[in-house]
Amino acid sequence: MSGWFGKSWGAPCCEPEEHFATPVREPCLYCGELILAGDQGLLMPIVNPDERSARVAAAHLDCYLKRILPHGPDCPHCRGRERDEHALRCEYRSNGKDCNCIGLEEV
Repeated sequence: MSGWFGKSWGAPCCEPEEHFATPVREPCLYCGELILAGDQGLLMPIVNPDERSARVAAAHLDCYLKRILPHGPDCPHCRGRERDEHALRCEYRSNGKDCNCIGLEEV
């Protein structure tokens, strides 16, 4: 099963037949914070080949989108750079926080 939850953001994946109830109190796959009523996001299958198991995981829309690079030069998160293009001490490169390459040595 895969799909989306919350209010539609107009993406091609937001087909009515793939809309599900918001999985309130489920942890986000990426940030670990709980999904709350009113959140938008995606549901996706996660396969663990070592345990021969699968589950459906929920992710906040913003957390999911942060993993799609590059966003563009105005994005405070990645500033349009691939992860390995960031300065070695950049907060984005090391732990996924907002890019702070300005003022740091380049890669």
